[in-house]
Amino acid sequence: MAPPLFNIDCRSQRRGGSAAFTLTECLIATALLVFAAAGVIVPLSASHRQRTTTNQANVATMLARQLLEEIASQPYAEPDGTLRASPFPGQTRANYTSLGCYNGYSDATNSMTTVDGTPIDFGPGTPTYTRNVTISYMTSRSGPVTNAGDYAIVAVTVAPPTGPSVTLSKLVTRSNQSW
Repeated sequence: MAPPLFNIDCRSQRRGGSAAFTLTECLIATALLVFAAAGVIVPLSASHRQRTTTNQANVATMLARQLLEEIASQPYAEPDGTLRASPFPGQTRANYTSLGCYNGYSDATNSMTTVDGTPIDFGPGTPTYTRNVTISYMTSRSGPVTNAGDYAIVAVTVAPPTGPSVTLSKLVTRSNQSW
């Protein structure tokens, strides 16, 4: 029988140390793990911020729409035909008598409220939103702002806790009230 061509010893051989990782290898592995985690965490954080901003803009739009429709449902003028520039002294939103009573109205809320003041809650943890109303009268649809006129622009601005404000406006005419 001929001797083997190669003499391979399959037993493990240690060459002067243990089979553990070196400090350098651990540092490199840690750095790679940090970069990989940052690559996942940064987009997730940005996504969360975007979702929060979008949710707040949606709630702000809903609050503005609710108040704008409430205002537009009011009579254009007082029963005697006069236009109001602000509410009567001591008058509250629950008993406003015309469109102009809402001019300068402001509130801070974390829920929608009906005209009689009943809250419609958005749930726990909802931040506070600030709503402001301005009413501008005009003699024509594209005319200058005056103290009286047959046209009014109702603007409701809602400021969420973070992010940009939402402003909705509506053109209301004296003739809308007769339909």
